[in-house]
Amino acid sequence: MKLYRFEKFDAKRVDSLRRGSVWMSTPDQFNDPFDCKLKTYTESMMAVFTTDSYREAVKGLYKNASDYLNDRPSLTWVYNKKILDRIFKWMDAEQYDSFLYKDAVNEILDHIRNFRMTCFIDGSPNDTVMWSHYAANHSGLCVEYEVDEKLIDTDSDGTFYISPVVYSSRLPEFDTMEMLLTPSEFAMRYLLSKGINWAYEREYRLINFTEGSSQEVSLPAGIHPTAVYAGLRANKNTHELECIASELGLDFYRIERHQYLSELKAVKATPNTR
Repeated sequence: MKLYRFEKFDAKRVDSLRRGSVWMSTPDQFNDPFDCKLKTYTESMMAVFTTDSYREAVKGLYKNASDYLNDRPSLTWVYNKKILDRIFKWMDAEQYDSFLYKDAVNEILDHIRNFRMTCFIDGSPNDTVMWSHYAANHSGLCVEYEVDEKLIDTDSDGTFYISPVVYSSRLPEFDTMEMLLTPSEFAMRYLLSKGINWAYEREYRLINFTEGSSQEVSLPAGIHPTAVYAGLRANKNTHELECIASELGLDFYRIERHQYLSELKAVKATPNTR
């Protein structure tokens, strides 16, 4: 399938395109102030379990977790040693301790909120709104990517995950019990939920299960660029983008105004030589 990424023109983004990489950021850098800031609660836990039976249920799930991670280190995207230490500290306390429980929950939230992500749209390179919002008011570029559909919603190697965002009129709230009993499912729902007012973007998210600051990350196998589009106001940068496309063997297009309609159109400038 084809997905698109609209970007401003700057040296680091152009260089990342040359290297087969993308710039990835943590959610706190995104333009939605609610991104990965969803509510969690604990009330329903007490309606289903006593505190002791809940701890016993968690113990049953986590008793071999450390050995499991040693055997399959790629799974540390969900758990890491620090998270497990907090969970075991809460589980092994003489009695239920709400402060230790909150420590474990907060450690999980901090972990997943620091995953790097980048965003694509399932739409058109002629989208006027996307050019206005994400490509520096039409002066930037759009890169078209071919994505192997087998990658969608598949945790292939514990390093990357790509999936469409789920939009809703009411943002979900999460039971902390869900975080410990079904952590993988919780993490995906938490990272892929947005308000309905963003639905026009038709966003797909590529998640890199590595904590850290924003930086350039190599694309996983199965995702590669196929075309470059220069914005309507790219002006002096258009020639450089055309040279980069030729260098990489990508199709190159210039965005122009439609002659009769209030629309943009992509005009192909060079054939794909790859």
